[in-house]
Amino acid sequence: MAVLKFIAIAIVLWLLVFRLLMPILRQLATPPPAPPMSESGRDAPMAGRGAGYEDNLQAARQLARQDPKVVASVVKEWVGSE
Repeated sequence: MAVLKFIAIAIVLWLLVFRLLMPILRQLATPPPAPPMSESGRDAPMAGRGAGYEDNLQAARQLARQDPKVVASVVKEWVGSE
């Protein structure tokens, strides 16, 4: 009777490990796929932001040309906080 109980527990554990845990561990062990590159050579997530990012960059450049003291104070705060 004890032998049958031992065999039943061994079968349940074997099924648990090889049918449930091993596929989960294999999936966790595989690295995620690399993001696709756009034709311009930039990463696809950056290319998706495109116009908004460029607009913000242009506005920051214009602000730096018009009032460099404000930009300098912002940079000084960033550097000072670290």
